[in-house]
Amino acid sequence: IGDVQRSGSAATVTVEYTIDGAQQSQDVTLTKSGSRFVVFDDWKIVDPDLGAIEVRAPGATGVEVNGRAIDVDGLEDGVTLAAFPGTYEITPDAGSKFLTFESEKVRVDTDQEFTDFEVTATDELLAEVASQADQFVAGCIARTEADPAGCPNSTYGYRLQDVRWALDAKPTYEVTSTYGGGW
Repeated sequence: IGDVQRSGSAATVTVEYTIDGAQQSQDVTLTKSGSRFVVFDDWKIVDPDLGAIEVRAPGATGVEVNGRAIDVDGLEDGVTLAAFPGTYEITPDAGSKFLTFESEKVRVDTDQEFTDFEVTATDELLAEVASQADQFVAGCIARTEADPAGCPNSTYGYRLQDVRWALDAKPTYEVTSTYGGGW
């Protein structure tokens, strides 16, 4: 960060950086967006004329760029982040131990780049689903009716009583996402 020219609630900052060994310089306009503790001003970049990264991560509660949390809204439909030329590692935050997003590296020049993230299930989600499903199946196996309500096991017979159910093999489970965002 180089020279800062301040005029009231606006400021122009000269930013210098190096790309592939070539020195670059650019002026960025900022406006005052509030203050902290009445002493420290908060500033927001106004139309920086930079490259941009559009990030879309349905279900994400936040996003990290190069390991730093960035305060953004609109990840469901996509949010555009201004970025100086460079390579950025972007990681959406799923906000849950059951879901995760893979990180992506994005290289930005002066154009706009797009990243579209897809949430995936973690091993913890798969284990939790299997545990709950196993408990459900065990409850159904313990029932003594010929057609236990709400259970997948059933048989037909005339006045069957004290039916005994057995499980030949433990089921396997698969967790997949649905179009509407469910699992």
